[in-house]
Amino acid sequence: MINGQESERTRIARDLHDGLGGIFSTVKMLFSTLEQDTPIITKNTLYQKTLDLINEAADELRKVAHNMMPDVLMKLGLVEALKEFCNNVSSGRLLKITFQSFGMEKRLNSSTEIMLYRIVQELVNNIIKHAQATEAIIQINREHNRLSLIIEDNGRGFDLTTTHKTSGLGMEAIKNRVAYLNGKFTVDSRKEIGTTVMVDLLVSEGT
Repeated sequence: MINGQESERTRIARDLHDGLGGIFSTVKMLFSTLEQDTPIITKNTLYQKTLDLINEAADELRKVAHNMMPDVLMKLGLVEALKEFCNNVSSGRLLKITFQSFGMEKRLNSSTEIMLYRIVQELVNNIIKHAQATEAIIQINREHNRLSLIIEDNGRGFDLTTTHKTSGLGMEAIKNRVAYLNGKFTVDSRKEIGTTVMVDLLVSEGT
């Protein structure tokens, strides 16, 4: 089911980029031609407002398609995609993320890369929404066929004995993705100190 969801995300992202993205490009080209043929129209406030909305909608479309399936993940792999994701989050100044990777010279298979990217994405979103953290560290390490992902934050933490809190933080979706990878998922959280999430799994030696 999880794999099917990711396939559907990929299809929708491609349709948005190629379909609606192409339409927006054509509309912007027609507006450019209209400006050249009728220069006086650029002084019309309604025309300018319409053009601004078209540009805004095109930018929003690109963001949605990118979030659903980043091009850099498909083209350059997990490490580069996570670097870009962390840089984008850090640029918002709500959360500073330090990203580190070791032994990740070879790419993983595409489904594993997508699942790990989603796990990081969801955990970081949880940190931003709930942890009140200012800093986080993401480490992804590989040694032979063992891979570990560690995400730490300096947020307010939560009580692990209160199970409904962990599910409320969206952990169930993350656990399902880890289970898909046949991995191990552990959480260590201390109030007013922070939370550490660890994912351990086995990957193929040749990839």
